[in-house]
Amino acid sequence: MLKLGEKKAGAITYFVNYYADSKIIGDVSKTSFIPNPKVESSIVKLTKLEKPRVQVKNEDLLFEVIKANFTKRRKTILNSLGTIIEKVKLETILKELNIDTNIRGESLTLEQYAEIINRL
Repeated sequence: MLKLGEKKAGAITYFVNYYADSKIIGDVSKTSFIPNPKVESSIVKLTKLEKPRVQVKNEDLLFEVIKANFTKRRKTILNSLGTIIEKVKLETILKELNIDTNIRGESLTLEQYAEIINRL
């Protein structure tokens, strides 16, 4: 299963990890589909957590921020979130949390996202 922070991980990886543990239980060949996709597929077992993996004050904002970071994947977190969070405020929060202001969103952990959201 993709891990948070891996290059191929996307917003859905963070969303799934917020609510569940995941495990690949089998692979499905691309020849099983018509037309054949250009990627292989896997069967994933999700085990729902009793409570979300991290606690946030505003779940909707958490998902909006994560989605925005992956929509503009090649931008730094400061630039990708400019339409959601005031840049100066975000820069202050990142510095308080000892997070590089030039980091890209896909490099953050779910816990770091939660800390950012909880400080807004």
